[in-house]
Amino acid sequence: MALWSYIRALQDEIMNERGDGPANMAEQHIPPFGLSGTVTMAEYMHECYSSFDKFDQGIQTGTSIPESVSLYAERATQGTITDEAAIVELWNALSEVRIDLEHRQNFSYEGRYISFSFDSGKELIPFPFSTVELAKFDDDEVYPVENPDEVERLMARFLELCEADEAAG
Repeated sequence: MALWSYIRALQDEIMNERGDGPANMAEQHIPPFGLSGTVTMAEYMHECYSSFDKFDQGIQTGTSIPESVSLYAERATQGTITDEAAIVELWNALSEVRIDLEHRQNFSYEGRYISFSFDSGKELIPFPFSTVELAKFDDDEVYPVENPDEVERLMARFLELCEADEAAG
C-alpha cells in the first residue's frame, strides 16, 4: 500500500506543477473559465459555448452565416434581421464588447434582459445582457460592460438594420 500512496503523491505533485491539478482544472470549467481582467465577449464565449468557435469561423469565412439575428429587449422581441451583411456586422461588433471579469456580481437581475440571438437554424448563440451595463451569462452572475454606450449603440443599430431589412424584404 505504501507504494501506491507514494505513486499517488508523485502524480499529484506532477499535476500541480503542470497546472492541471484538480483545483486548476475546476477553475477552467466554471465561470470565468480561468480568464481574468477585462476580456471581449468573444473571448469569454469561446470558453462558455462549445460551438462558439465553429459559429465564429463560419461567419468570418462567410461559409456559414446564421439565418437570422433577433433582439429581445423590453420583454419582447424587437425584430429579426436576415440580411447576411447586417448579421456579420452585429456579430463582429458584439464579439468586441468588453466585459470586466474582476468585478462580477453575484445576484439575479429580475426584469430586464437583453439578448442578441444568432440563429443558424440548428443552434442559437446569444449575446446576453441584464442591462446595457451588465453582461449576463447565467442566472446569478453578471459582469460589468466596459462601455455600456456601445451596447446601447448596437441596439439602436440593430433597429436601423431591422427597418432596412424589412424594407428590402
